[in-house]
Amino acid sequence: MTEISHAREISRDVFSATLGSVFCCYTGQPMDTIKVRMQTKPTLYTGIGKTLSLTVSNEGLVALWKGAVPTACGMAAEN
Repeated sequence: MTEISHAREISRDVFSATLGSVFCCYTGQPMDTIKVRMQTKPTLYTGIGKTLSLTVSNEGLVALWKGAVPTACGMAAEN
């Protein structure tokens, strides 16, 4: 294996791991947001459906991805 092809393979692996981490974060973040809200205010958020409904109606759909950027950066750095 030549040095260039080895460097290309490493670059591809790093890119793939980073992209996979970001996708994993952004697909799981809404459920994590709902879970954390239910844990921090159990009297207000009594179930998944109610938490989802209240969050989207009060803050908009993008509120489900609050905190996704630092999480994605951490996951990308970890992989």
